[in-house]
Amino acid sequence: MKALSIKQPWASLIAHGIKDIENRTWKTKFRGRIYIHASADLKLLKKTGNELYTKEQWLATPARLISVSSAIIGEVDIVDCVMNHESIWAEQTCQSLLSDEYIEKPIYNWVLANAKLYDKPILNVKGKLSFWYPDTDIVECIGCSQKFDSETMEDDDGGEKFCTECWEVLSPIMIQETKECNDRDKLSEFGKVVTLCQSVFNYEFLITDGFSGKATNTFACMEVCMKIAEGYPYVKKCITEDNKFHLILTKEKK
Repeated sequence: MKALSIKQPWASLIAHGIKDIENRTWKTKFRGRIYIHASADLKLLKKTGNELYTKEQWLATPARLISVSSAIIGEVDIVDCVMNHESIWAEQTCQSLLSDEYIEKPIYNWVLANAKLYDKPILNVKGKLSFWYPDTDIVECIGCSQKFDSETMEDDDGGEKFCTECWEVLSPIMIQETKECNDRDKLSEFGKVVTLCQSVFNYEFLITDGFSGKATNTFACMEVCMKIAEGYPYVKKCITEDNKFHLILTKEKK
């Protein structure tokens, strides 16, 4: 996903969903979601003697606004690019009454929507001009759905990524669940049960190692598997080959 570097405090105002316009001297045809990057340039907020704000803009600005810099702090959609938008955040372009020429250099108002502020900014990210792609590998946490630098995250056995906070909470639970599954699925006669897929209707698993392929063992194995997958009364698929027993159980009778 592309990123756009924006000076503070405007970057934070956009991420908070307050500022719905980004003013630029160049027009863009891009429409879609981008990362909001707070550049290193930080302007201080002052109520008096501050030419950064109009009175309306100042009243719309929260008393406390977190203004980190050199960080990706959220996301937003670019939905349009116009001139002289009616938003209080839109800079206006003066046009001559006698011709189509502009008295000053045109200002384009990029219309923004669906802003999302990250609970934790992705720090130490250097910005660039125009649109750019972050060098940082930004990944969504499986636990909280927030985005983080992948280098700061933890991986489970399946390669899923977790932020440090979710990992501290969820890893003990996952370890316990894995132990319970392994204890439940240990079949000394037939080998190890490996769960392949589980959904509302289907339960699929593979038994490997030590399975002889004999019919008596096949039926015995099916009986054990049916007990494991209680509530899935129908056999959808059963394959026995190369000393492997592959069974798919389903609630839908075929």
